[in-house]
Amino acid sequence: MRQKLLDLLEKVKKIEKTSREAAVKSHHAANEASGGLVASYSAAGDVEHARNSANLSIGKAEKIKKLMEEIENSIGDDVPETAKPVCFLSVEYGEGDKKDLYLVENPVLVAGFNLISSNSPLGKSLWGKAVGDSFLYTFGEQSFSGKILEIG
Repeated sequence: MRQKLLDLLEKVKKIEKTSREAAVKSHHAANEASGGLVASYSAAGDVEHARNSANLSIGKAEKIKKLMEEIENSIGDDVPETAKPVCFLSVEYGEGDKKDLYLVENPVLVAGFNLISSNSPLGKSLWGKAVGDSFLYTFGEQSFSGKILEIG
């Protein structure tokens, strides 16, 4: 059982539901704003703002849904021998700082969970590594190194 992924999935499902509801409300607000459009610059600006807000909400909901599907498609798989999307990783940086991460292809901000894109410098350095393997990546001018403690 991949309990860490189940915990993440539960949180993402809650976020997806509220995100979807927000997208529907934003879409309705944009429609209402355009329905009362009069020939004024102020009203036209309000309509444009409402449409942009609705588009952002819809885009966020779609990204969250992609992440949810990615987790659902992986949850029944056996725990991988090496790091790959989607998996939980516990890592220790060189200074002894331990971090719990989730390697995914479609990261979004989820409070309490560190989602790492498989295309990021850190994600690329972790992909294919096994427990006990070291990793090294550069971000900007700084280099970071560590070791994989757990894969789940």
